[in-house]
Amino acid sequence: MDQVPVHCESGQLQLVAANPAEVLAAEALPDSLGLGEREAIALCQSRGWSFVTNDRRARNYCREVGVAVMDLAGPPRALWTTGVRPKKFVRGLLQRMAEAEGIVFKNQAAIFQRSTR
Repeated sequence: MDQVPVHCESGQLQLVAANPAEVLAAEALPDSLGLGEREAIALCQSRGWSFVTNDRRARNYCREVGVAVMDLAGPPRALWTTGVRPKKFVRGLLQRMAEAEGIVFKNQAAIFQRSTR
């Protein structure tokens, strides 16, 4: 999180605020979703954005209401499958995410499997 201001200043990251309609929409979403999830889903729904999550319940809700959703494991997997970063880098990234944010990928092995397609 200490890099957020740096990325904002460089233009790599843009912070957005919910408008009043989006705040009300978030409040109307199921309480079974966390507050942050409700706010993010409301923004994605309103603005036509995709939602990235590691939470099965949130992912299923998005699919039910037509919000484009991607599992959090997708971007790290894409880093190495597209050749942007090697597997070793992605493994380190997942470790840093676990240490810094407590994000745990339940099926890490699936991230590093070769596609059989």
